[in-house]
Amino acid sequence: METVNALAEVLREELNNIVPEQHTLILIRALAEARVIANFESIFANIFKSQVDALADLEDEQMSLEEFRGWFNEHILPRNKEVFSEMGFENWVEYLLRNSLVVIDDNVATMTQKGIDFLDFARRHKDGFVLVN
Repeated sequence: METVNALAEVLREELNNIVPEQHTLILIRALAEARVIANFESIFANIFKSQVDALADLEDEQMSLEEFRGWFNEHILPRNKEVFSEMGFENWVEYLLRNSLVVIDDNVATMTQKGIDFLDFARRHKDGFVLVN
């Protein structure tokens, strides 16, 4: 892909200004960052606003599974009863679990470091995306 080739050439030129012993470390870090950002973009493209709002609330404190289910019933169901009633809490929370944004351990829902980083990404890079918190 020509765009990739052009950027690769720019990166080669940038590396010329860096001590060769640091090249591998810098390139590994850049690749890791690119993969995380790509993953966050994919998650953001498919996540419900209500799930991002849940992350914002979990950022303040963890919730028991029952509290989390109650939070869903109180804050999410009223937004669109037809859709969210049919989906149910288990299916709604599954996206957060599958993408490792939240873990449920010993019946306690906690946001993961990835969830914290994703929320920070959404706040910093998604202009106009208002988070409830």
